[in-house]
Amino acid sequence: MSSDPPPDPVEQSVVDHLEKYAPVHACPLCRSSDWDVSTCGFMPMSRVRIVGNTMKPRPPAGSLPLAAVCCTNCGYTYFINLMFARVVPT
Repeated sequence: MSSDPPPDPVEQSVVDHLEKYAPVHACPLCRSSDWDVSTCGFMPMSRVRIVGNTMKPRPPAGSLPLAAVCCTNCGYTYFINLMFARVVPT
């Protein structure tokens, strides 16, 4: 008897976030609604902050936790900031 492994709690939190803020979730390129979520991506944070028309320096800040959401039909990909989505602590 084979069973699927339990969903990753972080990935499930991203799916819950998407269902709350984007209940109709069609790809902007191909209109597919089949998506894959991966939470293994981290991106270096910017060292500047833009406030109005002014760029302000910011100390090195490590990395930004991201979830990649990828259309399984055409490959269109976008990222969800896991701190703003309240999936990981800020």
